[in-house]
Order: sequence, then structure tokens, then C-alpha cells
Amino acid sequence: MVNDPREERSPRERPRWVMASLNIWQMMFIIDGPLAMILSYAFLLLTSLAWRDGRAWAGILYTIVYHFLWTAVTFFWWRIVNPEMFANRNFQKWMLGHSLFRSVCIVLRFALESAQGPFSKPILSPTLP
Repeated sequence: MVNDPREERSPRERPRWVMASLNIWQMMFIIDGPLAMILSYAFLLLTSLAWRDGRAWAGILYTIVYHFLWTAVTFFWWRIVNPEMFANRNFQKWMLGHSLFRSVCIVLRFALESAQGPFSKPILSPTLP
């Protein structure tokens, strides 16, 4: 039998070895895709409820909370999966900018598409007969 060094690893190190075999884009697709989708839907639900109640500031608050939660979860995950990459300052800046851009886009989308958002009232309202 050939002595495989992978078999000598502890169970805690095996997931790191599997993730290390993927490149950066594969890791982002596997990890950040589902994570962002779940957090986005939770955020969109909370924001839509805030808009329906007419509380625009609640939507802004949810956006800020969403931004910080998404960034914290992503940073924590990347620290476990690839600590060398997490230590790179350019990678940290890119992730922070990406999460900020995502939260700003979601706020703008809700501001423009919400049924009771600030931009939804028609300029010329039709008069009823």
C-alpha cells in the first residue's frame, strides 16, 4: 500500500485540503453564492416590510445591518478556508468594497421598485370622474 499523506491528516484539516484544491472563482461560486442569496432574501423581506409600513429609515437601518453582517460572515469564512488570502490587504479591501456596493444596489432597487417607496408616487395623478 502507498502511504497517502492525506490519510494522516486529522478530520479537521481535510476540508481545508479540499478547498485548497479549488481556485478563487470556484470558491466564491460555492461559498459566496448561496451565502449571499440567503442573506439577500432575508434582507429583502425585512426591507419590504419596512417600506410597507412607511418606515424608510428602517429599510436604511436594515441595509446597514445587512452590510456589516455579510462582511463579517464572509471575512470569518475566508479566515477559516484560506487564511493566507485573508491576510492580503487588497483582498480585504475588495471584499469590503464588494459588500458595500451590493448593499447600496439593494437599497436603490428598493427605493425605485417599492410600492410605497419615495419614488413610486406619480407626478401627475389622474382625476377620477
